[in-house]
Amino acid sequence: MLPSESGVWPEAAMVEHDFVENLFVAELHQLARSFTRRTYYTERDIVFTLQTRLTEALRHREPSVQVFNDYKLLPTARADLVVVDESQHFPAVLAVEFKYEPDRRRQDIPAGKFPVTSWTEITKDIARAEVFVVEERARVGYAVLIDEDGGYRDRAHPAFGQMIAMGRPDTAGGSAACWVQRFSSVG
Repeated sequence: MLPSESGVWPEAAMVEHDFVENLFVAELHQLARSFTRRTYYTERDIVFTLQTRLTEALRHREPSVQVFNDYKLLPTARADLVVVDESQHFPAVLAVEFKYEPDRRRQDIPAGKFPVTSWTEITKDIARAEVFVVEERARVGYAVLIDEDGGYRDRAHPAFGQMIAMGRPDTAGGSAACWVQRFSSVG
């Protein structure tokens, strides 16, 4: 029972057999709940936050597991966040690709920086997350788009399908969103 049919990913959506993936999903939900309490400037700020939280949570429970950023999984491709367990068949237990589009109305980011990402880059990340799984470089792959002002909402829904509300109002009166797509070799 991962994503719901409504397209909204419930916080209780967990994979029965995988502590590491469940921890990642829980930390992604925690990031969503606390998103407005911290200012994020770049994609790396988000990756750093999740990398730190995962490392702290896994350090004592799963000592053979390590969390890396910008980790080479294929000769021509790196993943933004990777969890490696030397005791597993796959080189990575979890590989995640992130894209982050800050709110264009923010005064602390120069207007000339927008858009930070493009739909072409976003779809390449989705494909790369899937390739990591298909090429057996990761057991589970995720593509995550954090869209702070809702600018990619119309495109994101069909491409990602699953959404976690982030809590920042956008120009349409809704909320910013964390769009999630999961790929798995094990169901």
